[in-house]
Amino acid sequence: MSVRLPIGPRRELDFGLLRGLRVCLSKILAIAVRDRKIAENRCRHINLLSGEKSRTRYLSPDEESRLLPQLVDSRAHLLPMVILDLNTGLREMELLSLKSEHIDFHRRVIYVKGTKSDEDREVPINNTVRNLLTELVFGAKQNDHEYLFTNPKT
Repeated sequence: MSVRLPIGPRRELDFGLLRGLRVCLSKILAIAVRDRKIAENRCRHINLLSGEKSRTRYLSPDEESRLLPQLVDSRAHLLPMVILDLNTGLREMELLSLKSEHIDFHRRVIYVKGTKSDEDREVPINNTVRNLLTELVFGAKQNDHEYLFTNPKT
């Protein structure tokens, strides 16, 4: 099977197309890594091109309303993480590294330590997050867990 790119002598490669190709290739290589066909996804080391802007991606209300009902049964354990992420924008490792002492209910902030940029920061919390964190902190203390999100299998 061959694929024709929509690039002709009068059309330039734009950043959107290049980003899409890079994302597509990275997904293919990630599958190859998962299936142990290759050792590493080299696309992970590619930096933005000169002039290319990184983009921030948010779920639309429609996407959010389709996602949340899927978090049932074997995926139900993901619901608190997704709700916290949707309301705070925390990265995956920031979520998984959360401890009770990182939550300041009085100031209504989460202290995020050891971030990707190596700079600690404060993330404000709304009422949804405050209620959820109250439950998570209580559960962690009750079960003597260091982290708010734990895997019962490990």
